[in-house]
Amino acid sequence: MKGMIVKENTNIIKKMLDGRKSFQDEEMILQTSEGILSFLVSGTPIVAENNEVHSGVIILRFMKDVHRLISRFGSYQASIRFEDIITNDPIMLALVENAKSTASSMSNLLIEGESGTGKELFAQAIHNYGTRRKGPFVPINCGAIPRELISSELFGYAEGAFSGAKKGGSPGKFELASGGTLFLDEIGDMPLEQQTSLLRVIQERMVTRIGGHHAIPVDVRIICATNKDLHAEMEAGNFRRDLYYRMNVINIKIPPLRKRPSDVTLLFNHFLEMSDKSRKKTTQVSDAVYSYLVQYNWPGNVRELQNVVERMVHANPGTYLGLEHLPPEIIKATPPVAAQNLNNVSSRSDENITIDLKKTRTLYRQRMDEVQKRLIIELLERHHGNISQVAKELGISRITLYKKIRK
Repeated sequence: MKGMIVKENTNIIKKMLDGRKSFQDEEMILQTSEGILSFLVSGTPIVAENNEVHSGVIILRFMKDVHRLISRFGSYQASIRFEDIITNDPIMLALVENAKSTASSMSNLLIEGESGTGKELFAQAIHNYGTRRKGPFVPINCGAIPRELISSELFGYAEGAFSGAKKGGSPGKFELASGGTLFLDEIGDMPLEQQTSLLRVIQERMVTRIGGHHAIPVDVRIICATNKDLHAEMEAGNFRRDLYYRMNVINIKIPPLRKRPSDVTLLFNHFLEMSDKSRKKTTQVSDAVYSYLVQYNWPGNVRELQNVVERMVHANPGTYLGLEHLPPEIIKATPPVAAQNLNNVSSRSDENITIDLKKTRTLYRQRMDEVQKRLIIELLERHHGNISQVAKELGISRITLYKKIRK
């Protein structure tokens, strides 16, 4: 590859030739025939027979390849897959199928849901199901980073950009996620002044480090998540309108746990089974416990349910969980008729349960078809009836799309 080292990087080459000093893993920006690229560079001087140095060996590695290697053996990996999402709720099952259909798309994705509903689980599963599964999955919590640091976290900084800046600078999360997925959690908490910079990067697919002078191309798919009503925040002037519509290309809304009561018992048993495996025990649970759990409102959603299981297990060294082991807030918030309701449910015949299961499957198929129908109509409108574009975004063939349209 033909290229030229930019001026600010020539000092280190001069030191290698004049001072006979090797250098390793220095980040450099190169102007190449393919544009401005970032490299990790090492150099060694070659000493001639007359003890003079007229040349040297320079090894260049694409920085994006270095980042990809770091992500494979570091923390920037997604571990959750769709089969790890525990649910038997028809709406959630339809949501999973909808999420799978968006996994191969490059369109920006917004996941909305209350705290504890599993937004990052969906983001990781979508990453692992799509074409970028071998790339990094880089999460960043926009609400947990101090306002003055969020720019350097997202976009990185050049050497000498500010007092205390690391020698050689540092890449931001956009660069680290290149070739993979950048997950912006709690995007609704991002300060307005940073939203402008984020919008520019999303539009241009280029990032300039703080204090830097070169725009570095980045290839990322962006998945955002929020527990706020982002549309309401936009209308109130707390979130940029242009950024909202840029991010909200594909939308997934995860229902709270209180709206899918069938998942409460399923998830409780799942977390309890995990605990039993680690303790090498088998725990029995009172029917009344399940009744109270299903009637509870779960403001903290799945995360709260998991914590409740841990509290109950630690409060009881035995192998039986009864009402006395439930947290007080669940007992106080649950109507006493809950236990009677459970008894009525458990007394149904196997035949009735079979009928209910059939109804559940039918409802699931109907709701999944309706979700797909709405998505296809929305994409057809957005792409002005372009079948090829819609099929590409859904990750299906044109023939399959025509069949779904006829249906």
